[in-house]
Amino acid sequence: MSSPAKKSVATKQLLRQVAARSTGRLAVDTVDGALEVYLMNGDIIGAVSGQDDQALLRRVRLADAVSPEKLASLTRLASSGQALFGPLIDMVPTEVIEPALADRFRENLVRWVAQSEEPTFEALPGVFVDNMQMGHNTVQLIESSCKLADQARSYPVDTEIVRGDGKTLDSIELAVLELTSNRPIPVGTLLPDLPAEPWTARAAVARMLDNGLLLETGVELQELMTDEVELLTTDRRIEPSDEEDDDEPTVRAVNELLDLDD
Repeated sequence: MSSPAKKSVATKQLLRQVAARSTGRLAVDTVDGALEVYLMNGDIIGAVSGQDDQALLRRVRLADAVSPEKLASLTRLASSGQALFGPLIDMVPTEVIEPALADRFRENLVRWVAQSEEPTFEALPGVFVDNMQMGHNTVQLIESSCKLADQARSYPVDTEIVRGDGKTLDSIELAVLELTSNRPIPVGTLLPDLPAEPWTARAAVARMLDNGLLLETGVELQELMTDEVELLTTDRRIEPSDEEDDDEPTVRAVNELLDLDD
């Protein structure tokens, strides 16, 4: 099955910068503001958006991780437009904030590969970002983000669902089941109350619909809009540099991900 996320303009550009071992910032404008991905020598070390502070604050609130006084203080800071990263690190227990930061990083990457707008790239001598995430295989990270994006978009957010049959041990799926019953509820209504980022939660709901843990009711499935994804018509094969033999494994991995090794 073809992957719309793998074929998006934003994904293609990201993969090309990864293969080129670029250092700098990729950016694309969305309806919610700028979405940015930071690269260091071809490795993704950060993915940020203007929604990050509010999203992290929501996770802290749902986890009941701080006192009402600290939560009120963080909320005031967010309302005033001040950066929350430092205060969150200081006030929120490590076992809560570190997974939330990692989840937010992944959420922004999933949002990135789902973009159909042409991104811009700015080469930089070095990069630093507050929510820095390192130590992963970048090509595998992009591939898993594409899979998650495709899963999330397989059912519209206005799909009405009821609880089905079966059991699960997955924490997100358990949270979904706690919020559903035999009364139809739109997927979008659940998202603010789930302890997961929206695209991750939507992907979980899609899996549950596919395996019968949830049932769809009242809304017919919609096909993905063809204009969500722009296909590149030129040859996108990336050739390794003669001078940089160390790049060949990454180039091969990128070409395999792009399904170009015919």
